Amino acid sequence: MKKKIVFIQSYERFPDFRIYREVEIFKGFDVDIHVIVWQRTDDGKYIDDNTDVDLHIIKILSEHGMSGLQHLKYQPIFYKKVYALLKEIKPDLIVAHNFDTMVPSALYKLVKTVPVIYVSREPFNKVFRIKFKSVVGEWVGWLLDAILAHIASVVFAVTPKMMRMYQHMVVKAQFIPNAPLEIFYKEALEKTKRNEIVLGFIGNIRESLSIKMVWKAIQILNKKDKIRFKLLLCGVVLSGMEEVINEMQREDCDSLQLIAPVTPDKVAVLY
Repeated sequence: MKKKIVFIQSYERFPDFRIYREVEIFKGFDVDIHVIVWQRTDDGKYIDDNTDVDLHIIKILSEHGMSGLQHLKYQPIFYKKVYALLKEIKPDLIVAHNFDTMVPSALYKLVKTVPVIYVSREPFNKVFRIKFKSVVGEWVGWLLDAILAHIASVVFAVTPKMMRMYQHMVVKAQFIPNAPLEIFYKEALEKTKRNEIVLGFIGNIRESLSIKMVWKAIQILNKKDKIRFKLLLCGVVLSGMEEVINEMQREDCDSLQLIAPVTPDKVAVLY
């Protein structure tokens, strides 16, 4: 059965450049893609069709630059409608694009324990200060954002300034400009309890690295433990290790992977 991914955004048009780019990433995955979007005004542009996406349009006629009171009036309606859609879709992964969309996503995560990626694009402590014209609003926004960030499975901060803000919140955020990246989607869709651990060496493979001792330990662990260990060797084989590596591959080729040679420009990718 295909896994379901839901993107939620409170912008007026779909696909905007962010969502469109992320949907493109998933075209190579065997998944069902859903997008929930808030169309705020009746004179907004028509939503673009995309045959690869199930589009859910929430129409709540309100202005783009809402005041604090309008925010309190319309946002709960949006949250309620989003939560109802999430219950209907039953997603395996939620990607919430900003504070507004993170609120119903966090509630759903608390109930259903579904992973949620929080893509934080605005410093909502400042937004709250502007909306409610008060320093108190700034502290309320900061506190609410900190709570949501702690509930999220992964937090992406798209600017260095926001990354520093989350560090003050004691949130382990990832700084990724124009986030998110494909690798995080893959990890979010995998099982949380992994049954495989990979041990890797990057550099010249020689006797002094005690490769043989590590290999013996892996052989013992793989016979006793449910978790399978694999050895990944990346580099140039030196010091007559060729025969040793060949013997290891004959013993258990599934538990050993050799990538050689590795040039300096590939090291960062391997890490």
